[in-house]
Amino acid sequence: MRKPKVQNKYNLKPSDIRKMVVIDRDRLQEKPFWRNDVIHAWCLSDSAGNGYFDAMNEYWIGFYDEDAPAYAGKTRFSVSTYEGMCSYKFNTFYKPSDIDNLADLEIQEKLLDRMNWLLDEGIVEIDGLEIEKAEKEIEQEY
Repeated sequence: MRKPKVQNKYNLKPSDIRKMVVIDRDRLQEKPFWRNDVIHAWCLSDSAGNGYFDAMNEYWIGFYDEDAPAYAGKTRFSVSTYEGMCSYKFNTFYKPSDIDNLADLEIQEKLLDRMNWLLDEGIVEIDGLEIEKAEKEIEQEY
C-alpha cells in the first residue's frame, strides 16, 4: 500500500468531526456544501474506489441547522463501504490494520483533507484544538 498523501496537520481523529462547531454559517451555503432539507442540514460528501463491491467507500458530514428538529446545531458524520451497505469504522487516520485496500486509504485521505479545509478556512472550530496544535509546534522546535 502506498503512503498517505494528506498530512494530519491538526492531529485529528475521525471522532473530532462530532466536536466541530460551525463559526461561519454563511459559508455553508456555498459550494462544495449541498443542502438536505429533509434533515435540515448542510452536507459534504465524497467517495473513493469503484462500484459494484470493489470497496467503493463514501463519507458524509452533516451540519445541522440551529433549529433542526433533530440534532439541532450538531455535526454528524458517517463513513461507509461496499456502496453504503456497511459502516467503515476507524479511530485514527492511517492505521494499517484499518486499511484493507486502496479505497480505504483514499476515503481516509479525502475525509482528513476535508476536515483540514474546514479548519483552515475558518468554517468550523474544535474546542482545545488550537492549544493542542500550539503545544505540538513547540515540541517540534526542540
